[in-house]
Amino acid sequence: MIHPRIVSVLRILFGLFLILLALIHFGQDAPGPNETQAALDFEQAVINTGYLLKVMSLVELVAAGLLLSNRLVAVALILTFPIMLNFFLFKLFLDRSTLPVAAALMLVQLVLMYANRVSYAGLFTSRTITAPDSEEV
Repeated sequence: MIHPRIVSVLRILFGLFLILLALIHFGQDAPGPNETQAALDFEQAVINTGYLLKVMSLVELVAAGLLLSNRLVAVALILTFPIMLNFFLFKLFLDRSTLPVAAALMLVQLVLMYANRVSYAGLFTSRTITAPDSEEV
């Protein structure tokens, strides 16, 4: 079991990081410095969509608010998982310049999800839960 204080510190730091990331994404109109042409091309394609970085920023801000307020933490972590996974895979395959940072963030994401694993139990059940009939209530 992970100590609750460690989980709280990680949750707050992760929330603050998401705010920073959202601010960077929201104002980004040109690719950042990348090691490879493939990374530059990928980042330029994301920017060229015109909406993807704005949507990511919004999701990051909402998730950060949830994490920092300690409300719906499991939902916030589900919202951020695809973004963090993509960030990690981008760094792993296209631009290794800050791979340790991406790996650390992915680890924090997974640790926080593990700490909230009880909240995800219903996602992994194979049976459907139906609402009771109104006559039986």
